[in-house]
Amino acid sequence: MLLRSLRTLKIRMDQHQKSALAVAHFLENHPKIAKIYHPGLESFPQYKLSRKQMTGYGGLMSFQLKTDDLNKIKAFFNGLSLFQIGSGHENLIYAPAISNLKELSKEQFEGVGI
Repeated sequence: MLLRSLRTLKIRMDQHQKSALAVAHFLENHPKIAKIYHPGLESFPQYKLSRKQMTGYGGLMSFQLKTDDLNKIKAFFNGLSLFQIGSGHENLIYAPAISNLKELSKEQFEGVGI
């Protein structure tokens, strides 16, 4: 099974990266998104460096909603159908503001870069 999977890895990774970049572009222009972080976007702070160092960008990204309202953040997460809240290897999404980090003050969040 490993050999069979390796034979199609490049095709799957190419599509994985292409799909992620399409999602990143969509989110970059969405009115409810404040900021998106994906190395394949020209708006990414280290875009030029990523072009030099990477041959592809993978599927991971992060973004900020244009709200600090925890109820709206929870509603967003609960409204997702293709992603589950958590960590692991599936289609997952994670929000520090509604995770075990929710106990931090606004200053503490900012202090750790969240």
